[in-house]
Amino acid sequence: MSGAEGLNFADLYKEAKTMLTGTFDVIFTDVTAAQTANGKPMLKYKASAEGGPHHGHTFYGNITISAENQAALRIFFSQMEAIGLGAQFMSTVPPGPVGLETIAQTMIGRRAVFEVDTHQWQGVDRESVKAIKPSRLGGPGAGGPPIAG
Repeated sequence: MSGAEGLNFADLYKEAKTMLTGTFDVIFTDVTAAQTANGKPMLKYKASAEGGPHHGHTFYGNITISAENQAALRIFFSQMEAIGLGAQFMSTVPPGPVGLETIAQTMIGRRAVFEVDTHQWQGVDRESVKAIKPSRLGGPGAGGPPIAG
């Protein structure tokens, strides 16, 4: 059976059922520009925990841009500032889809702190990033260049 070699279902089950909550230092490992089902611009990300007992744990999430909602825009730009992409960076971003892609690519390799809780979605418990804050580890996320790697 192709693709099943080496799968340890007990370990996979434990990983799937482990829900993390708390504060985690993370690095963005993959970010793509996308759209929500309603056509709003969105950044889909994967971020990996750095250090601690959950080093390497992957968090998945979306950051949606709701241009019609001033409160939502404040949250979006606060999150971007925490990642090190503040006003100076935003003034260089081209408009439209190219700009969203520019933001996505620039996020990769940057650090932040995630505050994580759980919530239910369609009857299933899921990890949920409640806040994105500036990195405690220095470097990217504090406005520095991305980490090579």
